[in-house]
Amino acid sequence: MTARSDMVWQAYRDALAPRLDQVAEIVRKELGVTNLHEDGREVVVKGHCPGTREIFEQDFKTSRQLAKLIQPEQLMVLDEMQAQFLTEFDF
Repeated sequence: MTARSDMVWQAYRDALAPRLDQVAEIVRKELGVTNLHEDGREVVVKGHCPGTREIFEQDFKTSRQLAKLIQPEQLMVLDEMQAQFLTEFDF
């Protein structure tokens, strides 16, 4: 379940609309790493597609069920992976 990039781009533009007077330029470029500043310099806006968290949660639920059957000793590792992945949705 992936949102079309044009839909995501429009969602960013809509969200920024009230502050466009504070934005010098919007460059549409996908980046793998972000670095945010709060001193008037260039910034990168991080976003995610709606429903992504739910997909991850369902994937981990399925993975846990499989791990219980095959390698229950790995459940602690899977739990830690899930906790780390979910921090990416905390914005």
